[in-house]
Amino acid sequence: MKAKDRHRDKLLRYLANPDNDWPNRGGLSIAIGLKEETFRTHFNAADIDEMEATGLALRRRRCSSQSALVDKGLMKRAKEGDPAACKLYYQRIECWSEKQIHENSFDEKTLKVIFDNLPAEYIQAIHKKITG
Repeated sequence: MKAKDRHRDKLLRYLANPDNDWPNRGGLSIAIGLKEETFRTHFNAADIDEMEATGLALRRRRCSSQSALVDKGLMKRAKEGDPAACKLYYQRIECWSEKQIHENSFDEKTLKVIFDNLPAEYIQAIHKKITG
């Protein structure tokens, strides 16, 4: 096995382990015991992107038992009546989220500034849309 392949395997094993901290780009070489310059001679940016994506996918599959424990604790708190836990539980299990509607209201001065800076064809299109 080539050195590059050995280093790739070692890094993927490190990244896939949910017990390890996720290193930043500068810490990848340190995580597998290489000097930064040695790491860079073996791997380019595309290689690193691919290894990070693969490592993250493996990590997510391996941490399902830990996620189950978290879900169990969340469910316990929700059953005990904790409103925040109930809300989070339903958000995770039912895949829903709150939608917020923001209303914008402008005074006449602000509207004048907005419309004065719009191209004429936009204003015509808006006028046509409003008046039909």
